[in-house]
Amino acid sequence: MIMDREAYSGHLDRILNHLNQMADSAKTDVTHSAKRVILSGSVCGFSNIYQIVESTSARIVADDFCSGLRYTQCMVPIESDMIPAIAGRYLDRGVCPAKHQGLTSRSDSLIQLAQKHRADGVIFLLLKFCDPHAFDYPWLKSQLDAAGIPAMLAEIEDQQASEGQLKTRIEAFVEML
Repeated sequence: MIMDREAYSGHLDRILNHLNQMADSAKTDVTHSAKRVILSGSVCGFSNIYQIVESTSARIVADDFCSGLRYTQCMVPIESDMIPAIAGRYLDRGVCPAKHQGLTSRSDSLIQLAQKHRADGVIFLLLKFCDPHAFDYPWLKSQLDAAGIPAMLAEIEDQQASEGQLKTRIEAFVEML
């Protein structure tokens, strides 16, 4: 989101090759018992979270981060008149806790995402002092419970100090699934 475009373009082939290799190994992975989880939260600057979750018997099948899927959904069509296209993108983008379009739109969106990816559970990463996500969590948790989708909450700081403690909590949640 903030990297220089020229530098990013130079790394893109290497990134795509790595992702293709990961996808190939996931197809041949014999861990059929891996639980499918979705990560949800605001901006996640804690890059090790993916390795921590996948070091348990879980696989991340989607994310619902402000800087992840919600940011990349609904791209601006470049063949349109740009001002209306940009405005349309803001109106049609993924539902954010700070920009609801309806009372249940956020929970409906997350439940649909979980169902689409056949997720076994949702792990909420609540960035400390992120009020929109903190206010949203109780409603989302109740709606996921009603839909039969287990969820856990992990409050994290901008610079996560204890990876071991977080991994233990995630392992316990995944075992419960």
